[in-house]
Amino acid sequence: METRLLNLSWKFIPACALALLAASGAAYPAPAGSTAYGSLAAQVQALAQQNGFSLVGLSRLEDAPARSVTGSPQHQLQAVLDGYNYVMAEKKLIVLGKERWTPPVAKDTVLETRRQGLHHVVTATLEGLSEAELQVGLMIDTGASISVLPLSMADELGLSQDEMAERQVQTAKGKMQANIGILSALRLGNQKITDVEVAFIEDAMLGGNRLLGMNVLGQYRMTLDDQRNQLTLTPLD
Repeated sequence: METRLLNLSWKFIPACALALLAASGAAYPAPAGSTAYGSLAAQVQALAQQNGFSLVGLSRLEDAPARSVTGSPQHQLQAVLDGYNYVMAEKKLIVLGKERWTPPVAKDTVLETRRQGLHHVVTATLEGLSEAELQVGLMIDTGASISVLPLSMADELGLSQDEMAERQVQTAKGKMQANIGILSALRLGNQKITDVEVAFIEDAMLGGNRLLGMNVLGQYRMTLDDQRNQLTLTPLD
């Protein structure tokens, strides 16, 4: 039996993107939330323009008012987009919409796994932006910082490549170039995790595998029973 105790916090914005903002030294010409900005969308658009970022998904900010923020460009961005999911990489900012939160089920969830060589595969249900649901087998990969799917599944889940950002991700096989998108939810038995970041990688690079990474597994105390072929997930306090 293998027991792992994991407690990690995940952010959608990578450190390298924040470093680009900090290095730019850019600032708002007027305090955010003043009459200079009539809405949150206008405020985010101004910040993106001043820092040379292309912007996708501005309409997903709805009719929210501008916010009063100060500090470096990276602090302004984090404050302005607090409560929203977004991805930033390679000078591209993608707003994905408001964060959704579903409290995890308190009791343990025991899932049957099937063996694929030395690895365990568990069944999961993926909920895409198109409200499509796909039931797939995901290989448990504690060496992957993020869950990974083949790029061919993006369309089925309602995710456009134009609304994804390119980024390198770490897997057990090393670093790979990926397109980063967000699933509405991922379900493992009676556990439901919303707004799940996923790396889409060219199918040929994955060899038919789909990976359940630490951005999901890290939200639980995980017990993997090799003899019984069972995965037990206990939500962290």
